[in-house]
Amino acid sequence: MLNLCVFGVLLLVALPVHALRCKPLVYHKIVSNILATSFALLPASSFAVSGGGVDYATANLRSFNFDKQQLINKDFTQADAVGATFRESNLKGSRFYRANLKNVDFSSANLNGVSLEDTDLSDALFKDTVLTNSYLSGSIVDAKVLTNVDFSDSIINPPQTVARLCARSDVAGTNPITGVDTRESLLCSD
Repeated sequence: MLNLCVFGVLLLVALPVHALRCKPLVYHKIVSNILATSFALLPASSFAVSGGGVDYATANLRSFNFDKQQLINKDFTQADAVGATFRESNLKGSRFYRANLKNVDFSSANLNGVSLEDTDLSDALFKDTVLTNSYLSGSIVDAKVLTNVDFSDSIINPPQTVARLCARSDVAGTNPITGVDTRESLLCSD
């Protein structure tokens, strides 16, 4: 199929308007049809929008093991990842918008710049996790463990969520990767 797509593009390059002996508007319609047909034949993975390779939007990832993976800039939008593990993985810049992340283990993971907006984080584990420069919604308070997490420069909405996090006894310790105190990274007023 890929060869057919390459053929379609080569055909466009080799066919100037005058060779088809048609008006430019007709030529553009022919070009559009060839391109549309070529792209329709490509596999969906050819259109990954983040970081190349496979993205996981809307995928069923229940109990999937992503430990120690390089998953930079991946899209997990609306993925069902209940019970998945991402221990020691690099998820920098990834998007988890409206993902189901119940019981997910993000221990020692790099979540710098991720979006955890409108996710279900019930009973998720965030031990020794880097969550810097990230976008978090109120569901972060539903996580089971938030020990030694660096939240520096993260946006946490709604604003009262920070107070709820600071009230938790497990929101404590120092992140072993960045050396930043968890409570200081949230600007808790102890």
